[in-house]
Amino acid sequence: MTTRGNNVIGDVVEAKSFRLVDDDNNVRAELTTVDGQPTLDFANAQGDIRLSVSLDADGAPKIALLDHDGRDRLTVHVDSDGDPYIVLADQNGVGRLIAHVGSDGEPAIVLGDQNQVGRFTVRVDSNGEPLMVFFDQNQVGRFAARVNSDGDSFITFTDQNNVGRIFVQANGNGEPAIILTDGNGNNRIVAHVNSEGVPAFNTYE
Repeated sequence: MTTRGNNVIGDVVEAKSFRLVDDDNNVRAELTTVDGQPTLDFANAQGDIRLSVSLDADGAPKIALLDHDGRDRLTVHVDSDGDPYIVLADQNGVGRLIAHVGSDGEPAIVLGDQNQVGRFTVRVDSNGEPLMVFFDQNQVGRFAARVNSDGDSFITFTDQNNVGRIFVQANGNGEPAIILTDGNGNNRIVAHVNSEGVPAFNTYE
């Protein structure tokens, strides 16, 4: 302990909870524990919690910005595996945009609909290859675009049974090709232009 004038100042203060009040005696911030984990909440003058900093049951940190109805609208957290996430939610508290970096170092952004179904994702894999996928309401990837590590670009159209039906590609030499398949994924039409500029068109039974 230290002494300042006639006041004795302790080195450690222990309590179950600390509250910060404004001039009107409204609680504007509170440091406490919830389910055994520390939580720091900030409230507006009406008592609505608008910012919360906490640890979850696994000890993972979380920062949440809330709306007037107490719903998390923007959340930043690190999960128990150490992967960081940013989540933007709509007025119903449904996460609509999720950005994260996985344990493999792959960054990704996922956009979801009001039913919590992921409808669009874009990511870069561990080889540095970008990929973009659009999903239907059943979370079947229906359109995908990517560029591989060799510089080849691909666009794929998939049916509701997750079978690729149209493939558009251009390799690193600039040779374009279009492939159409049947419902079993078998090539039925292939059209391409080779590196010498000669076109070719093939059909298959």
